[in-house]
Amino acid sequence: MPNHFHAIIINVGADLCVCPYHRIDHNKMTGPDNLGEHNNMGEHNKWGEHTGSPLQRVVQWFKTMTTNEYIHGVKQNGWQPFPGKLWQRNYWERIIRNGNELNRIRHYINNNPAHWETDKHYAGL
Repeated sequence: MPNHFHAIIINVGADLCVCPYHRIDHNKMTGPDNLGEHNNMGEHNKWGEHTGSPLQRVVQWFKTMTTNEYIHGVKQNGWQPFPGKLWQRNYWERIIRNGNELNRIRHYINNNPAHWETDKHYAGL
């Protein structure tokens, strides 16, 4: 699609059991007064966070790197410059919770370009 794209990001370091309170032992829990514990890899977890890169940092990195590459292409290869910003401010996210949902989303992504001519922004590009 010329005006957006879809991606499936797998956060390999994510702890699937993230919750506000992690049980350390039967008598002690981490929480606001005890901001974390060390995971089994020796990395420190803040209360209620996981070990992988937060999605907003992944998206920020992706937008920064692709913008830099595009600017390089404009300067070195004569690509069409973009007015203002290359990317919109926010992004849409959805947590994929099982294999059926993953397959449904993969199917949607694969078939999405076939629907470009019916997109409300089609006439503008």
